[in-house]
Amino acid sequence: MGLMTLEEMTDEVRYALDNRTGIAEARIVQWLNWTLLHVTQPRVHRHIELLEDGPAAVMVAGTTTYAVPTRLIAPDQVKAQQGSGGTYYRWLENTTPEEFDRRQSYPTPQGPPAYYTYGPTRAVRVYPAPDSTWAGGDLRVRGWMRPNLFTVSSPTVLSPIAEMWDEVLVVGATYRGWRSLNAPDRAEVAAQDFATLLSDVSSVMQVSGEHGMRMSIDPQATSRFGGTGM
Repeated sequence: MGLMTLEEMTDEVRYALDNRTGIAEARIVQWLNWTLLHVTQPRVHRHIELLEDGPAAVMVAGTTTYAVPTRLIAPDQVKAQQGSGGTYYRWLENTTPEEFDRRQSYPTPQGPPAYYTYGPTRAVRVYPAPDSTWAGGDLRVRGWMRPNLFTVSSPTVLSPIAEMWDEVLVVGATYRGWRSLNAPDRAEVAAQDFATLLSDVSSVMQVSGEHGMRMSIDPQATSRFGGTGM
């Protein structure tokens, strides 16, 4: 968990924006949420606080596609249970959607599931499809979840990720603020500050071994929140 409350982070962002008047608190909270969603993308940094077990899906003979929690960003591990109440579990090997489609043949073979893929739809697909021996068993997905977002109505809430990320959230929100205020020169400076701080904090957390592995970071793309759909 973070150390700064939402109210404290909001005040920091407002100060960094030269205490400009007329900026609604809800707008600053939105900028903080945009930043939070960006830095919690697994491709940016894998936060151990957001690694969770989703609810189990019951496998059905001949069925390859299973729904996942709506908060899931990316699976980390998937395992299948042999039959209802079975004591044997099998870890499935991850593969890309393209490779998964190449493996499939029609009709879909049935047997012990060996591979899984996630996407392009919000579902996990397994191959082969479970047969009668594996039907009724649980399919368990452990993965990186979308964080709960800040709300104006909860000013004392802390960030859902480690305290070292508090400053990253403030600087990232400041960048979004300058961009929204149509101050491109100030936004460019804040963007570079954000990219540098993000890389530094992510590297420290990786070295400490306390948090998730840092993914490769492109400062140019990161500074503009590239590829996050925001």
